[in-house]
Amino acid sequence: MKDIMLCDGSMLHLPTEWGELTGEQLLRAMDMLPFVVTGEMEPFDFQLQMLLMITGYRPDRRRLWRRLRRAWLWLTNPVEAMAQKELDRLRSEYVTCNLVRLSESLNFAFELNGSELKLNYYFTDNPFADMVENAARFTRRMTVETNMTARQFSDGVDLLSTLKSDDTPEFHMHILRRLSAVLYNLSYDETAGLPGAVLFGTSLWFTGVVQYFKEHHVYGMLFRRSAAAGASSDSAFNLGMGEVILSLEKAGYHNVAEMNLFEFMDAQIKLIKDNVAKAAAEGVKAGEIASRSGLSVADVIKMI
Repeated sequence: MKDIMLCDGSMLHLPTEWGELTGEQLLRAMDMLPFVVTGEMEPFDFQLQMLLMITGYRPDRRRLWRRLRRAWLWLTNPVEAMAQKELDRLRSEYVTCNLVRLSESLNFAFELNGSELKLNYYFTDNPFADMVENAARFTRRMTVETNMTARQFSDGVDLLSTLKSDDTPEFHMHILRRLSAVLYNLSYDETAGLPGAVLFGTSLWFTGVVQYFKEHHVYGMLFRRSAAAGASSDSAFNLGMGEVILSLEKAGYHNVAEMNLFEFMDAQIKLIKDNVAKAAAEGVKAGEIASRSGLSVADVIKMI
């Protein structure tokens, strides 16, 4: 939380991350955020609406009270009414300025770099997990733990990758429902009962899970590798998300689809290291191993 001292000496507590929002605030944010992403809502409008919800401030009520007070003063003391009018004008400018500054500092959902919007995908846990009995979790506190399976993760990654293939709202809603069905162990029809805010928020949370592995100092090579040019689809080194479960089963792992996500990642790393070590022992150069596997030369050298 970000603590801000107000003029009257009270403290205002503003959230700095998703986990500091209440359930109601979270759902409201997830309702509005898609419109910010599509450009239908200005980022500042989102920030201002969330600030008003978090603080409970209602400018219109205060303006009404001041108008009524000035009306009474015009009848009883016109000189004081004029002074009060100017004071209210200055106060209104001060409040507006403060609202703008406070709103712009509210960056738990995104950061702005000029016109570039950078969403915050970091969640300490799935904020919607308590709504569904068998929901996938990914907890990041002292340690990182998850109950997510290999199948859930790989299917989720494939679904996220399709979102960019079609910009229509109907298609996006269809993919979000399929993603939630995978992560919450629901049928597609059952996802019709989930609010749109939960569907969108789930995709945001899962994107953060994928981002964790992409940026990991060890697991990141799996994503660099799957995205590398020149990795042939029939290569023994190819461990793209669509084929990795089959590859691990061929290597002797059992029930890979239901394997815990971290075990799944570790198994991929081990298989890659074994293949790299085997190739190196046969005299294959690092550059050729990198070309055949889709790994970077730097990653290959680390494993030799």
